[in-house]
Amino acid sequence: MRTFLLGAFVSIQALTACSSPERVPGPAPAGDPPGVAGPGFEAWVAIITDTLEHDRTMFTQGLCFYNGDIYESSGGYGSSRLRRIAWPSMEILDEVVLPDSLFAEGIAIVDDTLCMLTWREGTALRFTVPDLARCGSFPYDGEGWGLAASDSLLYMSDGSGTIALRDPSTFGELGSIEVRAGGSVAPFLNELEYRDGVLYANQWGLGTILAIDASTGRVASVMDASGLLDPSEWSGADVLNGIAFDPGGRMILTGKCWPWMFAVEPVTPPRN
Repeated sequence: MRTFLLGAFVSIQALTACSSPERVPGPAPAGDPPGVAGPGFEAWVAIITDTLEHDRTMFTQGLCFYNGDIYESSGGYGSSRLRRIAWPSMEILDEVVLPDSLFAEGIAIVDDTLCMLTWREGTALRFTVPDLARCGSFPYDGEGWGLAASDSLLYMSDGSGTIALRDPSTFGELGSIEVRAGGSVAPFLNELEYRDGVLYANQWGLGTILAIDASTGRVASVMDASGLLDPSEWSGADVLNGIAFDPGGRMILTGKCWPWMFAVEPVTPPRN
């Protein structure tokens, strides 16, 4: 088991001053990406409590558990695919390869139906689970990034600081929430996960996980997960992207082309 404290924090003001990055596969960041800290919310760092192997060919876009299995989408034009994987053996149980014209994005499951976003194609694909048979699609406007599900809603990100609320049965937009941390809009929202009234979101290009009140959009806490990989493991890896909770309730994190999935817990950051 690998267990250690991770990363450092920067202010939310520094994040809101950043220009929006182009979201394409790229090299691993040099050093640890920054985290976030500021007034009005709690700041945490992550410790690793367990490490599991992850397929480094998976450019992870979405991650979720359903009935004991883990589902993972991998993006890229000409390489997008969707997998059902046994947990925790990581045996591949099913795989669907998408057409070359589609770039797979976030996924969520409601009532035995998996919904998968596409990046710039304006199409949400639907699959039955567990067999991953195609069962339709929904159109939408704009880019698709992250997706999460409660019992009655889908939450969708597009790389901004706003999360759309959608009807799982029609994909119609029902409203939206603006995500704010310490009074400032939190940008670059990407992969999403929902649990017990809280939306967990990673910020693209930053090693942070936000815990967001799903009813108000207020960021309650920010966890720095910027140092999950050892420096030697960044070769060939891309950014943090992948949040899920396993059947035991542990938070599972991974990234694009990462060699590992990590079970993590938040702890208070060390004081200087």
